[in-house]
Amino acid sequence: MSYHLCGQNAPPLSLRVKLGEVLELLLEEREGGWVRFHFRPFGEGELREDSLEAIFTGMRRVRPAFRKLFSLASDLTDVEVVILGKMVEGGVKEVSIKELFDDLSPIRPSKLTQVTNRLEERGLIKKERDPRDRRRIKVIITEKGYKEYEALQERMRSMLYGAVRTLSPQEIDTLVRSLEIWERALRTL
Repeated sequence: MSYHLCGQNAPPLSLRVKLGEVLELLLEEREGGWVRFHFRPFGEGELREDSLEAIFTGMRRVRPAFRKLFSLASDLTDVEVVILGKMVEGGVKEVSIKELFDDLSPIRPSKLTQVTNRLEERGLIKKERDPRDRRRIKVIITEKGYKEYEALQERMRSMLYGAVRTLSPQEIDTLVRSLEIWERALRTL
């Protein structure tokens, strides 16, 4: 973590510290004496570097399992599932390509075009130009797309049940609470 300090009529001071480290600075005052500063990068509830590494490692380990869950439940990619889910779970029949791009950022526009083309070829969505603004392309979920998404959700629930039923009630509660906390933390991105 870097800090950049600059006082009036004083050269800037740059510091680099490890995550979670408490930093104490002694700076000379113009009239003499010393001023003491304490910096805590994450406030009172410090995030230790080993905690951050454990979270990052856990994310890397869990991601392939979720990809496997998607691939066993359907031949749709995770991005295709997200697009269908945005419409089904959001209760909307159509979204603009721009909305999808904004939601799926940092996806490249060419990749989004490939994904929506595949969904359209399978009959899960339709793409139409907006008659009021020909530059705007609408993505409309079809009945087949809606049914495919619902069936996928049911298959995934069934598979997830198979994995979760081996956990104790306390572990399930901890898992649910952890996911709620994780969702809240990710909203800040």
